[in-house]
Amino acid sequence: MNEFIQRNRGLFKFYHLVTSILGWVLTGITPFLAILSIYSKPDRGDSEANTYLLLLIIRNFFIYYLCLGLILIGLARFIKYLYTEESQQSWSLRHFDKFLYIYALLLIAGRIVDFLRPGLFSNGVSSNELTTLSTAIVFTLAYILIIIGLSHIISKILPVIGESKTLV
Repeated sequence: MNEFIQRNRGLFKFYHLVTSILGWVLTGITPFLAILSIYSKPDRGDSEANTYLLLLIIRNFFIYYLCLGLILIGLARFIKYLYTEESQQSWSLRHFDKFLYIYALLLIAGRIVDFLRPGLFSNGVSSNELTTLSTAIVFTLAYILIIIGLSHIISKILPVIGESKTLV
């Protein structure tokens, strides 16, 4: 594995640079975009609809953009840990698997927001609404399972990488 990393060191540095830049840009710009979206949202007149729209804005910017930026930063730290000679992991890398678990919980909370939509089932259950929501739930569950699997892999592989760096 060390030979592979040494041969592709330049590629790993490039990946680290790109994921770091994308992660920090997403993390830095998301709060400003969320505030801009909150202040420029249309007034629906209905208090319940305005609350739901605010929840959607917070969900979309926080769960999808901010957390994605933080995941990219964690991935950049993992890539840097692979190609450097440091055997000590950074704090964020040691706790990256826990962050992924929290992210999976936030994805579940984001799907719950979909069920809070005003008037969702007010006229009974339509097949269109049911199909849309069930498809979203299935894709979210698959995404959550991927995130949890990635968390397990990272928690198991980091000690192995650290041990191999101390032996060399």
